[in-house]
Amino acid sequence: MILLSFVSSNLIPIAAILSIKAFARYKLIVEDASFSEYFVIGTMLSVVITFILYLMLHALLVFY
Repeated sequence: MILLSFVSSNLIPIAAILSIKAFARYKLIVEDASFSEYFVIGTMLSVVITFILYLMLHALLVFY
């Protein structure tokens, strides 16, 4: 879903996806500090990896 949002140049769904994800894990985030760090790092890493994949896809489409 995040990759499709990048492709469509619409960043609002990304904020919605991340908000829903945080809301679903809220209880664990509040109760366990180590899980909250894991959650934030994992979420940021997945968004960065998806953005890098988008940049690679965009570069392939532009140059070919």
